[in-house]
Formats: sequence, C-alpha cells, structure tokens
Amino acid sequence: WKTREVAKEHGIEITRQVARGAMHVVKEKPLAVEELVSPVISSVVKVSSRAGVNPLDAILGASQGIIQGAAETGIDLGEATLQTILVAREVAAQIGLSEDVAVAKAAEGALQAAEAIGPEAVAEVAESLPDEILALGDKGDKQ
Repeated sequence: WKTREVAKEHGIEITRQVARGAMHVVKEKPLAVEELVSPVISSVVKVSSRAGVNPLDAILGASQGIIQGAAETGIDLGEATLQTILVAREVAAQIGLSEDVAVAKAAEGALQAAEAIGPEAVAEVAESLPDEILALGDKGDKQ
C-alpha cells in the first residue's frame, strides 16, 4: 500500500486476501465463526478505508475473503455468510454508510465467492441470505 492510488486500484483484491488469510487462523486455534468474522471484517474495512480503499470495495472484498477462507477451512458457509451480513450492518453504522447498501455489497461479495467455489456453495450461501437482502441486490442490478 505504498500509495493511496494503488490501494484504491487493488482494494477489493487486497481486502479479499486479508480476510481470506485471517479465516485460516481456525486451523491453528478453533474459534466460533462470530468470534472470527466480526473482528476480521470490521478491522479490514476500517484500516483499508483509511488507506484509500473505497469502503464499499472493502466490504465486497472482505466478504469474498470470508467465504473463500471459510470454504478452505471447512467452516459452515451459511454461518459465515450470516455473520458477514450482521457485521456489514455494524460496520456501515460505524463508517457512515447506508446499512442497506453495505449489506447488499456484502451479500454480493459472498455470492461472488460462492460462485467461484461451485454450485453447492452458491446454494448454501444463497439459502442463508434473507429474501429482503437478495431483493436489495436485485434493485442494485436494475439501477
């Protein structure tokens, strides 16, 4: 992150990899999903935003990383998704974003990561998202 421009340009990838790597801590020390996801997302979003990453890009990347890391470490994808959504709401309030926008971005990232994993992962992630969150994503696609 030598410059803010580099952070902006690669923000989604940076935050994805940081969150993904942090999920691997469960291999070393078993933790409940909520004990891991909450501090990972909130820290990644706050620090990367200060470094010049758009907060929505940070939420997108962090949610992708959480799901990818969860899949790689055998963590329940549904629970990881649910925790990601809950934390996105909290982080939105802390950094002055709309909760709906932050949650829609987190859901988008979770689904994108699941698509890269495979159809079973997509089903598991989508099933854990409440209908109103999926509807938020649909609205964003039409705008």
